[in-house]
Amino acid sequence: MDIKICTGRSCKEKFSRYMMQRVERDRDFYNWKQDVSCSECLCLGACEKAPNVNIDGEIHSYMNGVKLSGKILQLKK
Repeated sequence: MDIKICTGRSCKEKFSRYMMQRVERDRDFYNWKQDVSCSECLCLGACEKAPNVNIDGEIHSYMNGVKLSGKILQLKK
């Protein structure tokens, strides 16, 4: 699973960096280091719906750390 978290201005103002930290902790806790990659990207083109996350090519808007963790768990099943 490839996760890209937008860290552009609109997303950054809505705590996208926290989501990055949360995914990193989840990767350690659930032992997903080889299955889940996470990186930052500058803009996903949906600034009005910030913060945004791209998971395997699909953009998810209005995300937060808890929603993102839940989405990853849902997709991992």
